[in-house]
Amino acid sequence: MSEFSEYCRHLLANSGSNVYQIANHSSLDRTSIQRMIRGERLPSRKFVKDFCSYLRINPIQQEEALKLYDIEKIGKTEYLKRCYIKDLIERLSFLENDNSDTLSGSEDFSNAFSITPCVENKIFFTLQKELETNTNPEILLNVPTSYRYIFFVLKKLFSQFSGHADIKHLITLNSNPSNSLHPCQNLEIMSDVLPTIQLLKDIYHPSYLYSNITCDDEKLMVMPYYIITSQNVLIISSDFKSAVLYHSWDIVKEYRDEFYRIFQMAKPFMEYADNPICIMKALEKNYMDFGLPSHTLEFHPCLFFMNVHFNSEKDSFSELPNAAEYIDALQKMYKVVAASTPPQKNEEHGFFLFRRGTKYVLSNRKMFWTV
Repeated sequence: MSEFSEYCRHLLANSGSNVYQIANHSSLDRTSIQRMIRGERLPSRKFVKDFCSYLRINPIQQEEALKLYDIEKIGKTEYLKRCYIKDLIERLSFLENDNSDTLSGSEDFSNAFSITPCVENKIFFTLQKELETNTNPEILLNVPTSYRYIFFVLKKLFSQFSGHADIKHLITLNSNPSNSLHPCQNLEIMSDVLPTIQLLKDIYHPSYLYSNITCDDEKLMVMPYYIITSQNVLIISSDFKSAVLYHSWDIVKEYRDEFYRIFQMAKPFMEYADNPICIMKALEKNYMDFGLPSHTLEFHPCLFFMNVHFNSEKDSFSELPNAAEYIDALQKMYKVVAASTPPQKNEEHGFFLFRRGTKYVLSNRKMFWTV
């Protein structure tokens, strides 16, 4: 018996009604109701809504029933992926409307941190001191993306900052999330990082490495997270309940050197380009190990659709290796995306990476084509 069928049985029992009464006083079939609450058959979504309507349950209970129905129908992992994607789009749309003081979207508190005031004070002190004492502040982060407090602090501190600043964030992605206990780990990270890039604009530069270490593994480590500035190193425990602040230049130098050693092996989470040639070169550099250009394009997660004429750039592809295959792959993708997109006034389209593509997607109320 599934969670959905068990919940429907619970709703029925608490209503004071029974299967026969529902069948006699509604259009719902008695056998279908019985199979639903026994977990023998999954009905249509409309059937579930009618079932909830007859029982006169409150909207919260109906929402829970429909949620469990969706999980039963498509699987929990797929359901969570869709929730993360929906949350990501809503948060980006929120930022696009200039509501940038906060991060919007539903929060998943299953992995939430219970921060002690002492740790919060040390984090704020470390970041604030870097801005006050350094004309070109540099902040090196190794903290989980789900710890959103630090992004709120950075946004507040840098809201009036007009100089040059650099925030480097080292992020670990799961190399095989589908076979782990957290199959949506990478998607959850993306849903945190992409809005943060929009929020902190040109000063936030995340890079990633792949690893099989999960968030559960990190909970068993001693002080796994840290924040490094030009003057301080703040070492933070896995539960964010304790932190140690170092001022020694020797310690700061050791941590900075080690951070950069690892950071140089990482890849940028976001690369920017303003024409198809730059995009193709980036794809070739990072993804040609997957095989042909058609597979390279298929694997890349951040291609977006916008109003730049594709044909005007075709001749420039000749400078690339496998140019003919790239053009063929782009033309095939162009046809697929164009066929699923409402026609624009100028009917000119092309492919670009995130920064410009996102603005166009949001302004035209489109969704991401690949995630």
